[in-house]
Amino acid sequence: MEQRLLNIWHGNGVLLSLYLANRDQYNSVSAHEGQTAAIAGVALTLPEAVFFAALYSLAIFYRHRPELHMRFMCSTAFLLINPALGRMFRTYFGFTPGFAISSLIVLALVGVIMIVDSSRTKRISPFTLVFSLLLLHRIIWQLRDTPFWQAIGSVIAKIF
Repeated sequence: MEQRLLNIWHGNGVLLSLYLANRDQYNSVSAHEGQTAAIAGVALTLPEAVFFAALYSLAIFYRHRPELHMRFMCSTAFLLINPALGRMFRTYFGFTPGFAISSLIVLALVGVIMIVDSSRTKRISPFTLVFSLLLLHRIIWQLRDTPFWQAIGSVIAKIF
């Protein structure tokens, strides 16, 4: 029981940190670049927090099935590679579309792992879900400046 509560607390701590970072980013961008840019920025940060919560919850749900638990816990790390890699491209290489390249690299990496895992286990890999979530994140990012996302993002922004 204590370990379960510790696992839940750890996941909630990460989610709280992600929420606070998202809120700070939203407020900072909103003050300097305006509401439209801030809502577009939510398309980058918020899906990762939601996807982390989903994958972490699945890992905890499957804690008694080590093969699934391990795959879902490892999957949460893929969500953290993208922001770090994107910042590295922008900071060290001066490459402005860092997220575009980093998301394609992570998608390719997860895609390869998904194919290898599926062929090795002879069943659909849990990494298929991760690949789908990362692909959805990429699509949301492409839609960030459209009226469609601006309408959705403005509703989401009210939690900040």
